[in-house]
Amino acid sequence: MSQIFPTKFVADVGLLETTSDSTLEASLKVNGTVILHEKYSPANGKIAIRGLRNVLEAAIYGDLDGSQDHAAAIVELKVGSTTYKPTGDYLFASRLRNPRDPNGEKTYMLAGDMVTVYGTNGQPIAPISFTRISGTTVMESHHILNNTLGDGLVNWVERTTCPEKAVAVRFLNRYDVPQTMMTPEPLQVKPGFQDQTSLMYGSRVRYSVEQNDEYTLRSGRIHSELEYASWSDLITSRKAQVYMNSQWLPILITKANYTQVKRSTGMNRVEISFKMADPKQGL
Repeated sequence: MSQIFPTKFVADVGLLETTSDSTLEASLKVNGTVILHEKYSPANGKIAIRGLRNVLEAAIYGDLDGSQDHAAAIVELKVGSTTYKPTGDYLFASRLRNPRDPNGEKTYMLAGDMVTVYGTNGQPIAPISFTRISGTTVMESHHILNNTLGDGLVNWVERTTCPEKAVAVRFLNRYDVPQTMMTPEPLQVKPGFQDQTSLMYGSRVRYSVEQNDEYTLRSGRIHSELEYASWSDLITSRKAQVYMNSQWLPILITKANYTQVKRSTGMNRVEISFKMADPKQGL
């Protein structure tokens, strides 16, 4: 197992140490394109190459919309006359390691269980998204045939008679690929604003008003400890959206207020607050 590429995921890329008495050139290729070319000089007969994970994160990534064309790539690192490659040549997107997959063997790119809410019409309240690896391709799926996803993960189903009040969010999870989570609980909204005022002709005038509403999402009951991992990925996601009026609107997560409890029953519900990414977005 390679010390630099121990698994097929970017988040697991490590440190490379090699013995040398002379300066070596190093080049990193992604899909045949050189994205890094540097020279390394030895210290005490050794060369250490660090920080490749950050470089690869920028080159291998998922997208909330469209196909996941950039979520997998052929990677090659050449140091001097030695070439290092991941097993199978491919690396797959990920921002955070999955402690439940230390050997990077999983093909379903989720860290935890999903939750999907269905209305009385038998349809989910929003389009479903989850992502998996098929060979060397990252595929986004929108249909769940049964409650078992794969890799020991489960899609928990909630049903509601008020689908218009249920909430769905879509986000880039720790694998940096799309995933949805849903709750039958309604959003709570705390209206807010930012503005500026000035004195004009003896009266105060208000201008440059921006919406600053804060929304609070609350989960339904927590079905398993693994469900916490998916909610945690929403909190740390670099991109997230909420489904409103049949459209996905960008949001920014602002805080989380819950404590994960490691027990089989009576687990604490999740509470996550967010704001609209667009300050001009009204209620």
